[in-house]
Amino acid sequence: MAKPRCAIMKSAVPHAVIGIVVGIALVAVSAFLIWPQLSLFLASDACLGSGGSFDFSRLRCDFNAQHPYAPFALWPFWSSLAGVGLGLAMLVRGLWRLGAPVVGGRARVYGKSGKPRSVMDRRTP
Repeated sequence: MAKPRCAIMKSAVPHAVIGIVVGIALVAVSAFLIWPQLSLFLASDACLGSGGSFDFSRLRCDFNAQHPYAPFALWPFWSSLAGVGLGLAMLVRGLWRLGAPVVGGRARVYGKSGKPRSVMDRRTP
């Protein structure tokens, strides 16, 4: 025998809230961890764009001397970016499980028969 719709919704709410909270926390932590790599990259790019040479040992732009290139460690950037993507996916999934309208999604309406139908469907229930 199938569970009534209200029982299904009550069991889905805690999982949805946990997904939303974990998603927001993961996005916040990943954004905090990605900022040092992103700010160093943007600073060196702005320096090179203005005609200078970025000194990686002093973390400043120098217009008088040429400095050797220091390669960036890319794994912190990509792992933090993956954390942001995973956090956003968990957040959207949690909102979807709560029944909140997600961008591009359709709201569900239940007719007299108890079967879900789309709001866009103009047939009589």
